[in-house]
Amino acid sequence: MMTFGNAIKKTRVSKEVSVMKDKLIKYLKDFLIESEGWDEFNIKEQARAIFTTICLIGNIDADTAECDILLSSLYDKYIMPFKELYDSTEYENWKSYMLEFIV
Repeated sequence: MMTFGNAIKKTRVSKEVSVMKDKLIKYLKDFLIESEGWDEFNIKEQARAIFTTICLIGNIDADTAECDILLSSLYDKYIMPFKELYDSTEYENWKSYMLEFIV
């Protein structure tokens, strides 16, 4: 049975998770901006690890609109403008790579 105290704790945890998810998304965006190039193995692995963490903490499943929006906004803003530097990474390949550990 849900008590008032448990409901408050659940709400507080939900807010904390939301704040953490937002901070991690900002961190990933900053990381992609500061990266020297998507074609470096460590950059790819670190970006995917951060993205996977965001999905696990934020309870974001691969087949959800929230995941699709996050991936497409990251790609459009942080990968596409530098596509020539990132070894012509196509969206579907990039998406599959980023989702590998959550599907």
